[in-house]
Amino acid sequence: MKANEMIGNISTIGLDLAKTCFRFKFNRLVPCTVGMECCGSIRYWGCKVQLYSITINKIS
Repeated sequence: MKANEMIGNISTIGLDLAKTCFRFKFNRLVPCTVGMECCGSIRYWGCKVQLYSITINKIS
């Protein structure tokens, strides 16, 4: 895959915010939905992810 190529065919992503390290290149995704567990950092990461026109679903 080329560096500037978009990643398609992904509609939903689950992101575990409890990890100490994760890497995800949201700028290469087509708009999709990201599920995040409600925790102390969801507001921070939710704001970052929404910059890329990605919808956030809170999981409690």
